[in-house]
Amino acid sequence: MSRSTVTLPTPSDFRSPGRVLEPLGFWAAVVLPFSYLPLLYGGLSDGQFALFLGLVALNAASLVLGQEHRRG
Repeated sequence: MSRSTVTLPTPSDFRSPGRVLEPLGFWAAVVLPFSYLPLLYGGLSDGQFALFLGLVALNAASLVLGQEHRRG
């Protein structure tokens, strides 16, 4: 007769916030450059230039955040 035991999850079994945000950062870094195209196609006015710089900064942050995604 075998005896079954119940094991409770340990904190290491749960995904850390960094492990959850890595895929989001990776895919944001992939998709964000497509948002540049409409801005660059029509030319950048003053307000659009600030938006463009914000998108570039967001893309850079996404690259840093998602750089370890699926790297084993």
